[in-house]
Amino acid sequence: MGSPNSEELSAAEEAMRLRRRLSELEKQLLGSGAAPSEAGAGDSAEGTWMRVPNASKDNDIEGKIALLGHALDIAAEGFTISDATKPDNPLIYINEGFERLTGYSRSDVLGKNCRFLQGPSKDDAARAEIRSAIADERTCVVELLNYRKDGTPFWNRLSLTPVRDAEGRIRHFIGVQSDITDHVHAEERLKKMAHDLREANAHLTHNMNAAAKVQRAMLPEPHIRVPGADFAWRYQPCEGLAGDLLNVFRLDEDHVGFYVLDVSGHGTAAALLAVAVNRLM
Repeated sequence: MGSPNSEELSAAEEAMRLRRRLSELEKQLLGSGAAPSEAGAGDSAEGTWMRVPNASKDNDIEGKIALLGHALDIAAEGFTISDATKPDNPLIYINEGFERLTGYSRSDVLGKNCRFLQGPSKDDAARAEIRSAIADERTCVVELLNYRKDGTPFWNRLSLTPVRDAEGRIRHFIGVQSDITDHVHAEERLKKMAHDLREANAHLTHNMNAAAKVQRAMLPEPHIRVPGADFAWRYQPCEGLAGDLLNVFRLDEDHVGFYVLDVSGHGTAAALLAVAVNRLM
């Protein structure tokens, strides 16, 4: 393994400065009267550490910081810290989750702006929101298409949060990257299914309306008058299209013909069959 370059050393120094700042904040929260405790055990980015009795509060804080580093590294999400005091917000820290998610190592990305993940993507709205949030020094959450080191695309839900110092000045931005590719693809499939269902429903509705119009046209006109007899009918739409049909017609001056046609089955085919049979009769 080669020796670290000046850019990597600068990033490491900045990370250590952040740890010291966190240590100072921890001391303020603990107060001067807090009793010392034992550090945790686990693996950190710097190596392996063990549970041992602490001789001072500082050791307790260092143990908590090591635990925090370990927790960040085993997290599924990618965590990044950029230096807002330097031009173009270069990265000074990434966790192992970021490496697993993107395929980029620390040596690949430290000292660079995180926009290299965007690749050839043309998601101007998401990019504009990120630039606006940085300029306005505010938090933002966007979903955008990113690319891994091997060129594989993935959908990234990026949460960007500014970190201020004691004077209220923005010193860093913390980024959290979550792979939501499966979620986005599931939404796309649902949208396509909804579109296909709307298309099928529109097609079915059109066919049913056309067949119903034909059936209404085949109803007889109430113009036959027979002493001692009344003929009446009413068309009433139903949920399913059927093949039922009726007709009344005069055979001669003394006789009237009447029939009801019941075609087995429902739907457009049954209705069209009823119309065809009615024509033959």
